[in-house]
Amino acid sequence: MLMNLDSVIVVMYLLLTLYVGFKQGATVKNLKEYSVAKIDYTTFAIVATMSATLIGGGTMGVADKVYQYGIVYVLVVGGAAINQIFIGQCIVPRIRNFKNFISIGDLMKSLYGKDIQVITGICAAMVSMGFVSTQISAIGELIRQFLGFEKIVSVIIGYGLVIFYSAFGGMRSVVATDIIQFMESLTDATIINY
Repeated sequence: MLMNLDSVIVVMYLLLTLYVGFKQGATVKNLKEYSVAKIDYTTFAIVATMSATLIGGGTMGVADKVYQYGIVYVLVVGGAAINQIFIGQCIVPRIRNFKNFISIGDLMKSLYGKDIQVITGICAAMVSMGFVSTQISAIGELIRQFLGFEKIVSVIIGYGLVIFYSAFGGMRSVVATDIIQFMESLTDATIINY
């Protein structure tokens, strides 16, 4: 009975994520809105999306890694937070004049030319693939554990969900679903600490 309830909760969560992603994506009208939405996010939305992205599935197994490698692993994981604080304090204030650009690639092209734009795009794609693969691997493992699918099928379902709502709604869908994931992680932390 408990396993069936767990499966229902996981399926409902995945369906909620898809629904919110599609609902938010329905308001997208052009490429700029797809890429950066309306740049009117609250502080809560920014914290939620950064937390869901940086702390999300990549933290699965961190306790095990800390046990294996010691406190140094906490320092390695904490480096991501220090990196984000540095970017927010030192880099972001310097690029406010470039808010009409859609991507960092556009900014780099305006400053350094097309070749640097291409290099920036390749580097950004590599970093993004790392983040996405970690998140999808975590989603796939959860789907495998709770719904009983084979690992490859679970990963394909995870990729399908993320690609589907991201492709449909762009940044607005991603931020909305990240807020759901952040709220869910707060719930988990509350339950564990209780």
